[in-house]
Amino acid sequence: MVSNGYYISFAGRITYKTAKKSIEVAKLVPNDLFLVETDSPYISPEPLRGETNQTANIKYIINKLAEVRQGSYREVEEITNKNAKRLFRKIN
Repeated sequence: MVSNGYYISFAGRITYKTAKKSIEVAKLVPNDLFLVETDSPYISPEPLRGETNQTANIKYIINKLAEVRQGSYREVEEITNKNAKRLFRKIN
């Protein structure tokens, strides 16, 4: 998929202990092709699993991706902001 230039987006599920495949994918996706999303109002990240999801919970997803990709929270935040701006500019 990434060889075609498709973006890969990660949501609350990546924070679950059972998300082994998602974590492996997150390690492989190039920096210029990954995004984050909340799937609001569903699929809340840990530690809020079972609660209604909201946009503010994106921090848990970014934090998990920073851990998985061995970077900082700020790096992942900057990369995904840049990617979202590039993607949505293409859509308009």
